[in-house]
Amino acid sequence: MGMGSVKKPGLEDQLERIRREDEHKLLAWDISFSDFVETEGYTSWFNTLDQSQEDVPKLESMVGSEMVLVAYKRPPKNIERLILHTLGLDIDEPYEEQILLHRNVKGDIVNTLRWIGKMRTDKYINLTMKNNNIRV
Repeated sequence: MGMGSVKKPGLEDQLERIRREDEHKLLAWDISFSDFVETEGYTSWFNTLDQSQEDVPKLESMVGSEMVLVAYKRPPKNIERLILHTLGLDIDEPYEEQILLHRNVKGDIVNTLRWIGKMRTDKYINLTMKNNNIRV
């Protein structure tokens, strides 16, 4: 091959790409409720309630506590699914809810709800939380 020429992907390269894509589709994905409530989507919904944000303890003070589910209300299913989808969960595939001790995105150990399912595979995944100034 001469300088500046581009090697066309061969069969081996194409098979490797397909294998990687198939592995990606099988990835389990979990979202902690403690991360869920930090999205702008959740905050926007929460602000429509009669409850003031000042009435809710700071999330950091509740790390490791089951009280997160009491202090932070769950939104209606349609809003919940939209936020889960935005956080990378494939809501078109089966997913389940668990309440157990686990780590959130920040690495904190929390004892609250989490959703487990498959990771979205489309190119529009937005995994950035409100702290990074991205709307979810």
